[in-house]
Amino acid sequence: MFGIVSTISALEKVLVKDSTWKTIVESSGRLFVHKDKPIENKILTLLSQAGKILIDEQIKEFPQKALFEKYSGCAFIMDIDEKEASFIQTSYGVICQSVDSLDSSVLTQIDPDHFELISKDKGYGWRRVCEGLTNPRIPSNCIIINDRNIFANDKPKENNTPGLDNLERILDSLLPLNFSERVEGDNALPYHVLVNCEFGTLNDEYNSFATRINKIKRALNRPYPIDIEFIALKRGNDFFDETHNRRIYSNYYTISCDHKLAAFSGNTSRCSQSLDVLKLFSKIEKTKSDQPVKGHDSFLRKLNESVKYWMEFSNINSYEFSQNGDSRHVIHHIKNRLIAPKG
Repeated sequence: MFGIVSTISALEKVLVKDSTWKTIVESSGRLFVHKDKPIENKILTLLSQAGKILIDEQIKEFPQKALFEKYSGCAFIMDIDEKEASFIQTSYGVICQSVDSLDSSVLTQIDPDHFELISKDKGYGWRRVCEGLTNPRIPSNCIIINDRNIFANDKPKENNTPGLDNLERILDSLLPLNFSERVEGDNALPYHVLVNCEFGTLNDEYNSFATRINKIKRALNRPYPIDIEFIALKRGNDFFDETHNRRIYSNYYTISCDHKLAAFSGNTSRCSQSLDVLKLFSKIEKTKSDQPVKGHDSFLRKLNESVKYWMEFSNINSYEFSQNGDSRHVIHHIKNRLIAPKG
């Protein structure tokens, strides 16, 4: 879920004048801070009284790999130089900015952000849809693909796999070309991918799909490790209704469509539908509109709660689960840091 990671002194600099970052900080439900000085700023005092400031003295150890894992969905605003902030952002896939050179466009500005796809229209595809997220590339270190029917029309034995093909193109369009390669040894982070779908659409071939999804890593040909987890939910599962929402969630953006994420055959639309690409605060100028971060965090919170429940009650027979192609059946541990239980 989104939040701000910072220090009291850095936040005071952000709040000293009107800016988009000031609006984001004020509206953020969670500010994780190292209390490097007493809280004297009026706005911070009000946020503290509202319970929105959470003190975490581990933040004084910044930069530290554990912090980027713990707060992978947060934006870091720190009293560091721009060069160090850029290195952290590129290497760990988190938004990290110097308090002296803030740029809110990474969370707000995106173009293109809306597509009206018409069945059989040519000239479209996931690279074009994702252009607003990749040029320039928004930081990310994990992604969740959520669509109960993404593989509903796949027939691997007949070499007809629109769902698998679209999944590969989605990941190839969105995963960074380089990630963690500038970080040495154990300090590097793997990129996390989670795919949710309906078990009933797989025609009793869950293990085959788990293997095929894992093989996509080879086709992506990225120079960093990728962990892929795959959950196929059965009807009656407490989270099943949420899979009807055809969404892609990453650290700082969402992609939604009306009908199907298996949207393209090559560069041709497979159906007529609207498709929206949104950064978490891309509607910040529209004061009467809800920000995309609201739905983003709500989904992640619900999935996090469900995962904790499944881990606690391992006898639940309402899903199938695999990690990197290895079917586990029961979730004892989940890697995806967007929803992995902390602590």
